[in-house]
Amino acid sequence: MTLDKGYAVLIIFLSVWAVLFVYAQMASPRLIRRKFSRELASRGWIAVDADRAPAWNDIMTLAVNGNLEAASVREYDSKYGPLAIHAQISEKRAGKTLEVYRDAGTARHRYAAVGKKIEDIVSRRSPLLLASQGKHQYTGLEVWIGEARRIPVERPEMVFSGFAAMFGSAARKQAGKRDIDPEAIPAFASPSEVKPVQALREILLENSFAADVLAEVYIGRRSWVMTLPLKRLGSRTGELLDTAMKISEAGDRISASPAV
Repeated sequence: MTLDKGYAVLIIFLSVWAVLFVYAQMASPRLIRRKFSRELASRGWIAVDADRAPAWNDIMTLAVNGNLEAASVREYDSKYGPLAIHAQISEKRAGKTLEVYRDAGTARHRYAAVGKKIEDIVSRRSPLLLASQGKHQYTGLEVWIGEARRIPVERPEMVFSGFAAMFGSAARKQAGKRDIDPEAIPAFASPSEVKPVQALREILLENSFAADVLAEVYIGRRSWVMTLPLKRLGSRTGELLDTAMKISEAGDRISASPAV
């Protein structure tokens, strides 16, 4: 049986495309990590051992957990006709530092790292006849950059979400096209009561970089951190460091404000 030349060419094309796609998925993170390392070195950052940098732990903990606990359980009830469904969702977060760097040009505990974030989610539903359990694990390579420092807040707080900013921007554009006041679109992040924190959020909203790379910025009592997916960084390490400096300067103003 003779294979039509057109089909043969199509099969070869798809095979080559599949190989290149798999290679890109495997090689791209490595290339980005190398670029990241070289750019940091050119700006005076040095590689350090995470185990010998105790201040790094506060930053990593905030990067992994954000404004949540390391482990949390959420429960809710739903009603479907005569059936009452009780659901419980357990979440457990962990992280692993793959490489960490310190800014040698400052006395501050300023670090940047590439790490792996791991989330285990277990969901359970009842009653017995409909009982089910699902387990899912999500992992992803991320870039973490931040400082270990005292910040006068009572609890960890999300200052900025790139995804929320992007979604909100799209919603406001659609509102404008439909003659709806864009300001009527609700915010996707609760405004902080601390004015310097509000100012930091405005800085990040004005700077398109943080939204473009889907960054998230958190502040806690002992550190602040910006996280973003490694694959979104590309060749924008310089912009990452410039944005981190703006956050650091805003951190000075936050530290000078009274605790809330």
